[in-house]
Order: sequence, then structure tokens, then C-alpha cells
Amino acid sequence: PVGTEVQLVFQFASPMEPKPAVEGNIELGNIAPDEIIRISFIPEGSEKETYGIQKYACAADYSVHNLPAGNYTVRVSAPKHVTREYTVTIP
Repeated sequence: PVGTEVQLVFQFASPMEPKPAVEGNIELGNIAPDEIIRISFIPEGSEKETYGIQKYACAADYSVHNLPAGNYTVRVSAPKHVTREYTVTIP
């Protein structure tokens, strides 16, 4: 796999909202415009993703709404690239 620089920005909507949102931007270096970036949100203690996003771009905005509060592994992957994982807590 190709070493990939990943910049993943998380912004959390107000905790006063009924269900918080996670919004941000992802940038992957060295990826072709026709390759797919996948962002997966996997709840703590689970192997299955709760929510997944696919984007065709080296940089893309994303938003995820209605995720239950808790800890998640966020997995960023693309074909022929190193998979990166991050831990986030949804308030």
C-alpha cells in the first residue's frame, strides 16, 4: 500500500441539538480523482460500521448526522493506500 497523508477534521454540532452531527473535511495525498475514499464510523466494541461515506476526490467535505453518543473508531481507507484509524467521542 501507498503511504498516505491524511488530514481529517472533526467538528461537533452543539450538544443542545437532539442528535449531534460530525462535520469536517478530509484530504488524502497521492490519490487519483477516480479512486474512492471511504470514511467509516465504527462504535466501540463492534466490528461493524454504523455509518460509512464514500467520496471520489482527494479532498472532500463530509457530514454525519444522528450518530448516537459514544466512542467511535473512524477508519479512513482508499484502494492501494494505508488505512488510518482515529478515535472520537460523540458527546
